[in-house]
Amino acid sequence: DSLGTDPQAAIDVEPNAGDTCSGAWIRNVTVRNCYLGIIGTTPGDAVSKITDIHIEDCDVESEVLGLNAENCNLFEVKRTSVKAEYSGLRSHISTVSLDSCVFAPYEGKQLESDIIVLWDVYLDARNSEFHGDKFIDNPKATPASKRMMVANNRIYCPVELKMQAGQFIGNAIFSDQTPLLSLILGSGNTISNNTLIYTGEDYPETLLDIQTTGNKVENNTFQYLPASVSQPQANAIGPEKTADIFTLSGQLFHHHVSPTALPLPPGNYIVGRKKVR
Repeated sequence: DSLGTDPQAAIDVEPNAGDTCSGAWIRNVTVRNCYLGIIGTTPGDAVSKITDIHIEDCDVESEVLGLNAENCNLFEVKRTSVKAEYSGLRSHISTVSLDSCVFAPYEGKQLESDIIVLWDVYLDARNSEFHGDKFIDNPKATPASKRMMVANNRIYCPVELKMQAGQFIGNAIFSDQTPLLSLILGSGNTISNNTLIYTGEDYPETLLDIQTTGNKVENNTFQYLPASVSQPQANAIGPEKTADIFTLSGQLFHHHVSPTALPLPPGNYIVGRKKVR
């Protein structure tokens, strides 16, 4: 329960040089007042590796980083609460599985980084809650994450994805910033059955921004919560602009403000106070 020697982690799963760590199970652990929470890392040589770390029913509060997975064949986290000041989870060259977890800023502060930071990682995140300024950060130099699965989560911040042949399904996104969901790199993805809920006071322009081709986008729902956006002024978004709901493969789909509005693609809906003509 106090700062230790480097790496100053509550629990550090780290093999000696040339060795392997296997079958690490961490259950019912409470972490407080530690610089780092629970981490799995290797010493940097080409031989050392971690086959699997399993974290269940833990409560982690860290001054900097909640969880860290580096060179882990499997880093599995279930029913665990993570609060951190810098980032909830950072991972490099690993397979990360999250189920029924809650990630939030430490002591009500704003995260200095993103909730999840990935370098060449396969992520499977389900049935969890994420609070912060930005859901996932793939550093700009990295390729799109392959086969990512993000399903049935509640996400309280904008989402920007680099994803190849992945699935973003059944999630609810709440934010006063737009776009709520962006796909900026990768193709062959399925983005479906999500609910994008705008909570800001200004009239939203773009809620879903798909910047690449070859993706399946269907059965998504768009909601506006504040009453202030139910009746926008004629020039609220500029005298010569219509209200773009989202960009799909380079083509703009518009809201009913324009009398010549294009319809949304089949299966994508706007509900609440606004109607699509």
